[in-house]
Amino acid sequence: MSNGDQRVTNQQDRNGSGKRKVPLLEWIVSLLGLVLVIGTSGLMIYYAFYQQGTPPRLRAAGEGVTSIGDRYLLEFTVYNDGGASAAMVNIAGGLKRDGKTIESASVTFDYVPAHSSASGGMLFARDPRSYQIRLGAKAYMEP
Repeated sequence: MSNGDQRVTNQQDRNGSGKRKVPLLEWIVSLLGLVLVIGTSGLMIYYAFYQQGTPPRLRAAGEGVTSIGDRYLLEFTVYNDGGASAAMVNIAGGLKRDGKTIESASVTFDYVPAHSSASGGMLFARDPRSYQIRLGAKAYMEP
């Protein structure tokens, strides 16, 4: 009998049953691992069946205006809440007063993945804070 076999035999003799008692911490860590595996698997199944195939849902929100010399930078974020990615996303912005468009600008994003966002800015000659700001996605392509 080798030395390693003798240690196992001695431990079995001390416990009496030949079974090793599993510490509580080991059970807790094992349970946590099981919960993470089941949760991740469930999330993947959910996205595979319920989110796949939904088109991009694009929306834009203004974040703030900064004066840059004689121009004004309107910073914004475009969000894609849909289940598909979008390429060549065109975001149009306009300054309106009394229903009339006073000035307009647009930005094209190369790629906005599903469930993500991208940030950008538009430059205007007039201060956007003095007008009604309109931002919106106008077009995109499938990547």
